[in-house]
Amino acid sequence: MVARRPHIKSKLGCTECKRRRIKCGEERPDCSNCRRRNFTCSFHVFDPAPRSTIPVATGNKVSSRIHVFSQIPDDLHTTQVGHGLLDANVQAALMEDFPESSRSLYLSILQHFATNTIPTLSYGAAAQVAWQKAIPSLATSHKFVTNGVLAVGALHLSELAATDEEHELYDKIAATQMNYGMAQYRVEVQNVSTGNAEALFAFSATITAFVLFTAGVESASILKSISGGKLPAKEVVASITKLVSATCRILRGIRGVLVIIVPCWDHIQSGPLGPVVNRDWWPAAVPVTQEQVEDDQKLRQLEKMWSRPGRTYEYSFDTLRSTLKYLRESFALVSGLRNLSQSNDPSGDTPFDWTSVVQWPIALSLEFLTLLEQRRMEAWVLLAHFAILPAKFSGTLWVDSLAVNLLSTAALVIGEEEWDWIAWPANTISIDLDNLRRLPTTPSYSPGQKLETSSRCPPESLSVDLSFS
Repeated sequence: MVARRPHIKSKLGCTECKRRRIKCGEERPDCSNCRRRNFTCSFHVFDPAPRSTIPVATGNKVSSRIHVFSQIPDDLHTTQVGHGLLDANVQAALMEDFPESSRSLYLSILQHFATNTIPTLSYGAAAQVAWQKAIPSLATSHKFVTNGVLAVGALHLSELAATDEEHELYDKIAATQMNYGMAQYRVEVQNVSTGNAEALFAFSATITAFVLFTAGVESASILKSISGGKLPAKEVVASITKLVSATCRILRGIRGVLVIIVPCWDHIQSGPLGPVVNRDWWPAAVPVTQEQVEDDQKLRQLEKMWSRPGRTYEYSFDTLRSTLKYLRESFALVSGLRNLSQSNDPSGDTPFDWTSVVQWPIALSLEFLTLLEQRRMEAWVLLAHFAILPAKFSGTLWVDSLAVNLLSTAALVIGEEEWDWIAWPANTISIDLDNLRRLPTTPSYSPGQKLETSSRCPPESLSVDLSFS
């Protein structure tokens, strides 16, 4: 028997060569085999013009605004998508690793994400096109991107489902795909580089949408169970613990994008996802109108919670002060964007950039998150005031229940005796705190006190481990 000539096997060949089980020359943008046979090469579809690796910037300043999605006011139809996620060949190629028996189901989810879910994440033309063009290339080299896309697409379909059976099916698919993606994401995020930064960023965007929605579903369910006042005191206290856990899970999940975007800001900004992170058109976060100035004055008054005569200084005051400062800036930004939208469309029918809402939680410090987990009254009052911002975006799927959930949870955590501090957000969001009166609450934090937090996950069909450890 003649020995086979030694050769190096590669898994980097194009899809067509893999299907035909022949050696791929791996030429770009079309391999020689596909070029000779006049086939559409997946290299051309997924990676028409590979970028050179860009060193991580060390000297340039990272923008003070961290952007997960984008909403640049262009006309969607003026930008050509080309070989993107809307391309049937691209969709089919991304589905090759899925079992043939379920491939059509996952393909329908992918198609729904491309045509219907992306606009809910960012309606601006440049950002939408950027997602559609970048995802195929990222997904073919990083499978967890596909998992994230399918998870959010399935979650969106679950919300639109006509029957309970469909709702449960899509919920399970969403949870399964997010769990698959998280497993690889945890590994990759330990070593962020220019080689994986864009894929990690894309997946972190799906995490943001996923955790906002699923934790919101959990919180709404818990609040409904205790608002009737019929639960035993012990169960109410346990439910409040679950609400604290769900809230902190939202904030920690959103904040995870910082790990990727800060060290690789220049690389992401200059690449295909640049339109997703660039916000040059946003107005300055400075109070200008009478309403903005009045809101800012109300927020400034919150500093009296910890800065008053007779109050002993604590290191946590610095954390609270800096968090309040950024909250004031976020109020000015969101209000400015709303005014900009209304000036472009006096009818008020044009939505504005809802992702401006998540700029504050993305930038929260770990020290502030710890104060929330410890149930410090001042921290929860700040969070209750933040709830005013998502309330401005009613009808936006991913943040639709966020305002009510955050404010109600804050009210339960701080207790009736402190409700005067949250009267403004309660009135603004139109929440009747009387429904939460006379319910037993958990004690607020005092120095040295240890409080347990629940590690329970969302409802079973949406159970996902979003921890990074």
